[in-house]
Amino acid sequence: MEHLAILFIVLGTMMGIAAIIRSFAVYHVYQDRYLKYLVLYVVLAWAGNTTRLVISYLDFNTSLISRWMQTISTITESALTLAAVMLLIASIRLLISKPMRTVWPLFLACVTALILVVSYNALGRAIGFAPAPRLLLFGLQVVLFGFYLSIAAIVFQAGFSGPRLRRIALKGLSIFVGLRPSLDFILHIAHSYASLPYYHFLILQYLVEFLTYLLIFSFIQKFAMIFSAPEPILSGQLALNNDALNLYSISEREKQVIELVVVGLSNKEIGDKLFISVRTVKDHIYNIYQKTEVKNRVQLSNLFRER
Repeated sequence: MEHLAILFIVLGTMMGIAAIIRSFAVYHVYQDRYLKYLVLYVVLAWAGNTTRLVISYLDFNTSLISRWMQTISTITESALTLAAVMLLIASIRLLISKPMRTVWPLFLACVTALILVVSYNALGRAIGFAPAPRLLLFGLQVVLFGFYLSIAAIVFQAGFSGPRLRRIALKGLSIFVGLRPSLDFILHIAHSYASLPYYHFLILQYLVEFLTYLLIFSFIQKFAMIFSAPEPILSGQLALNNDALNLYSISEREKQVIELVVVGLSNKEIGDKLFISVRTVKDHIYNIYQKTEVKNRVQLSNLFRER
């Protein structure tokens, strides 16, 4: 079981590094502020969780970790987690364009209180004074879990308006926001109050880490393309850059495809509009990419949109 735990630690850590590199690469392309917050969230969440779990593993298996080292790591991990959560919520607020005036201050107060209690208990173990009641810590965890679900519900509700891909992306984000903290909450409750064996806890925790970073690695570019695309324009009211059209020898059919791409339609919607197959639409888009040497729809829209 110990060797399996080490394997999951390595896999989760490496997947986290890969997700961080991927996130930075996507941000470099799109340069949107919500992406910057999202990238910093990934970095801080990875740093905080890795610090906590690695120190916990070393403390459980070796005598290298002193009480003060464990205390400092606990407080550091709590601070990193707070910062990561705040950046994630800041990114969400930009995406859904809602200030969350009621939820945000209460959520911030709850997270701050939880971190203060955790830090107090960590210092208590090092110095020797009585820790805060476990019921207080459990209560704060339950309230915080409720706020996570509230934020997930707000994001899900925002996913009922706007273009189809944006709606899908927001609903997916709401699942991520609600599911990840739920799994963490269940694991910590099981470990602290239901005597879940340590190695089982470690394996499950890093399995969650691995899957989280795998999702981020796999979908962050598609996510960025959806939310960084220009606002949809009614077809027929769009002026394309004629200089760019002439420079790249764009045909009349390719021009029609470009106009609908800039408007924000999917391949299927473009095919329905032009009465051609999705395969033909993809061929046209591929040829346009080859002519212009762009890599995605956002770059294509920026190139041909009349300024």
